[in-house]
Amino acid sequence: MMELNELGLTERQCSSLNKRKITSVEAMLRKQPNHYWDFTNTYALDIQNEQTCTILQRRAPFAVIGTCLSCQTEQRNHTMMLKLKIEDEQTKQKDSTGQVLQANILGLDAFKYRLLEDLDDNPMTRKLIIPNALMFYENSADMQVSAKCAKAIAALNQEEPPAAQALGSLRVFGKDACSSMGEAALRETCGPEVWEAIGSAFCGADMRELQKRCAKWYLRGLRLDLAIRRILLECLTVSSMLVGKRVIVGGFITYNEAYRTFSVLNPPVFSWNIERYHTFYVQHGQIKSFTAEDYRNALDLALQKISSFDIMPPDLLQKAGLPSFLQSARMMHHPQSWRDVQTAKKRAVFDDLMYLAVKLQLNHAGSDSEHGAVCNDLTLQQAYLASLPYALTNGQKQAIDTVSAQMAGGRRVNCLIQGDVGTGKTCVAFALLLQAAGSGYQGALAVPYTTLAWQHYRDLSEIAKNAGLKIAFLTSETKAAEKRKMLAGIASGEISLIVGTHSIFAEPVQYHNLGLVVIDEEHKFGVVHRGNFMEKGVPGCHKITMSATPIPKSLADTVYGEDSGIITITDKPAERLPVKTAITQDDAKAARHMIGEIQKGHQAYIVCPAIDKNDKAAQAYSIEEKERVYRSYFDQERITMAVLTGKMKAAEKTELMQKFAEGQIDVLMATTVIEVGMNVPNATVITITGADRFGFSTLHQLRGRVGRGRDQAYCILQTEAPNEKLEFLRSTTDGFLIAEKDLELRGPGTLFGDRQTGNNYFIDLMLAYPNMFQWIKKEAKHLCETQTGKDIVRRYEELFLPEEKR
Repeated sequence: MMELNELGLTERQCSSLNKRKITSVEAMLRKQPNHYWDFTNTYALDIQNEQTCTILQRRAPFAVIGTCLSCQTEQRNHTMMLKLKIEDEQTKQKDSTGQVLQANILGLDAFKYRLLEDLDDNPMTRKLIIPNALMFYENSADMQVSAKCAKAIAALNQEEPPAAQALGSLRVFGKDACSSMGEAALRETCGPEVWEAIGSAFCGADMRELQKRCAKWYLRGLRLDLAIRRILLECLTVSSMLVGKRVIVGGFITYNEAYRTFSVLNPPVFSWNIERYHTFYVQHGQIKSFTAEDYRNALDLALQKISSFDIMPPDLLQKAGLPSFLQSARMMHHPQSWRDVQTAKKRAVFDDLMYLAVKLQLNHAGSDSEHGAVCNDLTLQQAYLASLPYALTNGQKQAIDTVSAQMAGGRRVNCLIQGDVGTGKTCVAFALLLQAAGSGYQGALAVPYTTLAWQHYRDLSEIAKNAGLKIAFLTSETKAAEKRKMLAGIASGEISLIVGTHSIFAEPVQYHNLGLVVIDEEHKFGVVHRGNFMEKGVPGCHKITMSATPIPKSLADTVYGEDSGIITITDKPAERLPVKTAITQDDAKAARHMIGEIQKGHQAYIVCPAIDKNDKAAQAYSIEEKERVYRSYFDQERITMAVLTGKMKAAEKTELMQKFAEGQIDVLMATTVIEVGMNVPNATVITITGADRFGFSTLHQLRGRVGRGRDQAYCILQTEAPNEKLEFLRSTTDGFLIAEKDLELRGPGTLFGDRQTGNNYFIDLMLAYPNMFQWIKKEAKHLCETQTGKDIVRRYEELFLPEEKR
């Protein structure tokens, strides 16, 4: 790995690159330019010319060479527009007068500083002979310089080299002691040596005036060399740099048939350095603290200094028909043709996909072959399944059979069981926990929310009692004396089943022989907690992750393919009816529907977004405000309502949940703490207020709290702003279709990190290059059979950062 400072970059330049996730010279070379322009040929501005007509019809960019005739400026929408006329030399050779190209450029200053880079007499690179002793004026504080100006001057004095644009845009920001000083006062304050040094840098009729302006900047504290450059920049105009000069202009040139004129707006190439741009031109993006010239020079130096070492094995690259990293970097930044560009891009995509495939393979490796805890006693599991008052769906049977056989055979389980809300994943988890406990191991069920954990504990307690097993419920709010007793029972093995939040994996909890860990909604735990899950178990401890937020099929097929790391339950109990969904803006309508269901003997949920009373967002109502609104309707009908929030103590939540589950409360109003796991079959209607503020996944999960019995259930989406998301949710209850739409709207987040939303470059690549990724996955399996796979991941992450940090 080559460090950025080995290129002689400044600390500020290195910092700018780091902010763009470029932490090594290799990563810098790997960053693709913004654009490639093929200006190796120029074309005549002649509508009769066949080549010109063809390229105009294709709307492709091209270049012309000619003489700049004039330069004018005008104000356009608070921006200075530069209007240049260039006489085409190819048409001039045919006729005495050449066709004129009108070039319009927005942003006069930016264009001026871009031109400076190709100027031979650039004020920023001109050699100045100044003794070091004269560089700083130490008493600048006496000049009463404004704080804003002083700060800008201090930054420029420290930066090496400073950007021309930053120096040229330096302003006084008001009057100071220097503003009204005459020549005599300036000469006396600066001293004769400084005055003479300034004078030697200027010549011409206005030398005395330029000398005075320069001295004022020096007295304000600007380094003497920078003060001179500042005035030289001021004197330069675009007109003086261009008019009468032979230039190359390249970009999207258009022809107006009505006026018979050619024009171009903001051409990417406009310079008198024809040799540089009359080629296959590479345009890099603007990076803070770099001029375009600085960045090009750094890349060229990197190409000279970088070693020929490659993160990919040579035989693999040969098999894929790809160049080495060094060759691809040269093709990327100094291409000779479009073929070079495509080859360099393909190599970069190959590296990313190979890294991803190897990392996925390493993450899932060993799940089928690694020795696991042998759980071959199915007595308790079969007794539990036989006691169920309903028949298992085919999906539940298949999930239990698949995982159970693997556990019984002593092959370590490490899989995801995913299924839509209401598909019975909890029943599958209970059956497998009983298999582990019946085989002499402990089983742990981790749940992200206290309310959901309590519900699982409540349901599993009765099952454990019938099986003669001891069970513990552990959260951060468990009382100290009770916790000590639980910890002793867990450590001795007396307690076989443990249910709780992240607390069950805390440091004080020591297991006797933990053989199975079941994690519900793993992504809702922090990264640190997830890292601690498996450390508590015996060697070969089985791990099952459950998710009610399905991975979209397109993504799951691409990531997992034929692998067995994911088990999907798609079918629901036959007796359950799909939840009917409606959208309304009216509190009264929602209240009337809930009252109607409650009068039939059913119960209802009301969910509010977690909004503070002081939230200024439009159409935002706090749970306190909604409570007042709905109580006014329910009190008239003598309907009982309780409010559950995340701020309540665990004991209070548990008590409310118990009362609602037993039917003592008609309506439960809550925030999203009831998002997953609430299982009250008698609840047949859920009203979600401020529905537009929730994501797809959350809305679908909330809707899944009803429709868990045999009666028709309803979901009311209450919002002041109906939108495409809510209309789509009303049209379907298929969790996989919703997951696909969710992926489209919010992005997938990271595969290995904790970010659950936003675009993911790697996933986009997998979906864009499915055939390449399938080929790479097969190669990755072979690479992971040796140390090579781990080496690829390690080297890639050293040079280009891990997936979760990009």
